[in-house]
Amino acid sequence: MQLGVKLSAKPNNLDSIIGLLEVKLTLVGKRIEDLANLPQGSDPAKQAALRILSFMVTVAYGAAPQLLPLIVFKQVILSVKYGNYPESLHAYTVYGLILCGVVGEIEDGYKFGQLALKMLEQFNKPELKSKVLEPFNDFIHHWKAPVKETLPSLLEAYKSGLETGIVEETACAAQTYCGYSYLVGSELSGL
Repeated sequence: MQLGVKLSAKPNNLDSIIGLLEVKLTLVGKRIEDLANLPQGSDPAKQAALRILSFMVTVAYGAAPQLLPLIVFKQVILSVKYGNYPESLHAYTVYGLILCGVVGEIEDGYKFGQLALKMLEQFNKPELKSKVLEPFNDFIHHWKAPVKETLPSLLEAYKSGLETGIVEETACAAQTYCGYSYLVGSELSGL
């Protein structure tokens, strides 16, 4: 709570619905594409909160899945209210995958993925590449394009992750690349 972020100790579906509504209220009157034009955040406390929440996303995915959307919702709200930070890019991507895969809002989810991709160029931080490319191509891109089109970008996420030491996304990119390659007809022994 010292950083101004409070999460439910025992999250449930109602918490997720309320969190989603809070994000949607925060976004009222804003176009997704325009979020790239928000000022770059400068508050060290807000960045610390975003950074801690980013670390929590991976843990929550495996240990407390109902907490994951709440974490991402808080990150998106912080970013929209206080400006974009490097950690905002991963949050926008994961929010996009929640919209696509859970809520069924494919168009807006895809726009959030595209937003994060566009912002990669703005921040120009190599360590962000795999944290955006992997979830975008694993969970969002295939809703609007053939799975085969995700393969070059997944390979790029894998290579970028190896270069920057981003272990989770590197492993996920490799796994997804192999799985999708097999699905589109690549020889299994070569994968």
